[in-house]
Amino acid sequence: MRKFALHQITAIELPPDELIRLAAEVGCDRVCVFVRSPLVVSETSGREEHLFPTITVASVETVRQALDETGGSIMNIEYFPIEDGVDLETYRDALALGASLGAERIVTHMHETDPELGRKRLGLLCDMAAEFGLKVGLEFMGLSPGCNSIAMAQEIVADVARPNLGIAIDALHLARTGGTIRQVADLPPSMIAYAQLCDGEHLRTSNDYLPEAMDRMLPGTGVFPLRELVAALPDDTPYDVEVPGERLRESGVDAKQRAQWAVEACAKLFK
Repeated sequence: MRKFALHQITAIELPPDELIRLAAEVGCDRVCVFVRSPLVVSETSGREEHLFPTITVASVETVRQALDETGGSIMNIEYFPIEDGVDLETYRDALALGASLGAERIVTHMHETDPELGRKRLGLLCDMAAEFGLKVGLEFMGLSPGCNSIAMAQEIVADVARPNLGIAIDALHLARTGGTIRQVADLPPSMIAYAQLCDGEHLRTSNDYLPEAMDRMLPGTGVFPLRELVAALPDDTPYDVEVPGERLRESGVDAKQRAQWAVEACAKLFK
């Protein structure tokens, strides 16, 4: 039976240690978590706080305990964007934290629009990740102008040419950027880092779909060609379940039920 990783934003209200326990309950053997997160100003306190539940130095031991108790592991850690004005050295502590928990890979997005500079900085990030034994997944999306298509991701990964670098294929981003199943099938298998599964109600392209990214449909309930997507990917591709359901959450459906539905829907794609 295929195992999946459960992404933090699928159960966004849970702290990382509870996400790990939930993953085990719904049949996932791995998780995708944040060790860095965008900061936002709280409307209630006026202080900066993490946008997503985030593993910190203060919480790392509770996370380690949850991993030990469940036998789970961490597939991906976020949030490590390539963007103007950010010193990559500021990522070092978070990389070390993730590596200390046995994480396999970091996730990056290319917001730097200068192609030469973006590639140079991505190479440096890959080298830094390699110091900690970490792979790197470059996630193309319409929301990141420096890498907003599968074709651009393929070109960047080929140019940067780091052995620990690969392409992340998110079903939502593939659809919204006009990517095709043929483009996925034509990728060299060694270039594919992992894939993320969800569904959507249309196939129109867009570079402004952040609300949809936080409120996705269960696989099999929309129009994305998901069976064709998984058929086009290598058999050993790692998958994570990234199905944040904001409307379901607001209607009172708890994290366990949402995660169970999402995992079961993903599993059906392989039958």
